[in-house]
Amino acid sequence: MEDRVDPAPLTPIRLALALPSLAQDGGAERVMLTLIRRLDRRYFAPILIVVDQGSADVADMVPADVPVYDLGVSRVRFAVLPLIRLLYRLRPQALLTGLGHLNLMVALIARSLPPGLVLIGRETSVVSEMNRELGLTALRNLAYRNFYPRLDRVICQSQDMLDDLTKVLRFPSDRAVLIHNPVDLETTRTRAMQKLDSADLFWSNDCSLKLVAVGRLAPQKGFDLLISALAMLPTTTFELLIIGQGELHDELLSQIHSLQLQGRVRLLGYQENPYVFMAQADAVVLSSRYEGLPNVVLEALACGTPVLATPAPGGLREISIIAGGILLADGISAIDLANVIRRFDLDRSAAGAPDMSAFGVDRIVPRYQDLIIETVRDG
Repeated sequence: MEDRVDPAPLTPIRLALALPSLAQDGGAERVMLTLIRRLDRRYFAPILIVVDQGSADVADMVPADVPVYDLGVSRVRFAVLPLIRLLYRLRPQALLTGLGHLNLMVALIARSLPPGLVLIGRETSVVSEMNRELGLTALRNLAYRNFYPRLDRVICQSQDMLDDLTKVLRFPSDRAVLIHNPVDLETTRTRAMQKLDSADLFWSNDCSLKLVAVGRLAPQKGFDLLISALAMLPTTTFELLIIGQGELHDELLSQIHSLQLQGRVRLLGYQENPYVFMAQADAVVLSSRYEGLPNVVLEALACGTPVLATPAPGGLREISIIAGGILLADGISAIDLANVIRRFDLDRSAAGAPDMSAFGVDRIVPRYQDLIIETVRDG
């Protein structure tokens, strides 16, 4: 969208934002909470719908003026009837969903939702790559091709995501919109300067290259590749802290032990404030097999910390071109990650200095607002 829309509504738009959870380690959750805090209340009356509020690590980040409705089910697939009932009761004008499988569920039930409800999905990854990882690729791709067009708009975070959605999955190109993720630069930098009580969670005193990685312990994030890469590097000089939780915890822990990396790679689990670790690291490493527009990269750059990354499908090259601060590996493998870490260790300035102004909330949130207002008007 090139031209700003002049909203001037008679009454604020009743906007429902829906998320699977309020977990701190979810990038979609952080983006949606940033958005909900920054929406101009002259134009929007937001409400938040959560599929399962049981893991509400960041519930305190929801503004006091925003009602929160917990559907009280453990999985998105169980949320169909509770969501339909709630939307008929609340009657919002627009629904913004913040994660791929939740978007797809809403698309599937679109004809059962209140008439006139505008549906906007925010995609979080390169969908065809995600479907390939999850299995039943052809069936999943078919579901997206057949049902996603029921959404009025789909927001993609990077050009790779938009191209995949429109060319591979054939979503109508006039309804796919590229909007990068917003980063609350001031809040991120303030939290990065906080002190932690547990100083022993950090790297050892003789560590010469302090690395940190943040994300779900899931195949997409490639932590297995990163751990293997550390085994290829000199024995005493590199240390890695991995922040996050997920289904691969035990498998990764076993890998660390089998490669005898107990003193060099540590799984820290969930950390309430990952920005402290990012700010004190020499580099943040992203080892993903595919991505959307990774928030951890934007947040690391906001902390002033360079990023070493695989050239995963998604928005990494885009961030690198726009903001700088990223040193990309030649491929997606343990050897490639080991090589990019060595390159950085030889020249700590190789990634360049980042400029994050293009991703600030003051630039991105108005684009979300304009899109929602325009879509409601068109609807």
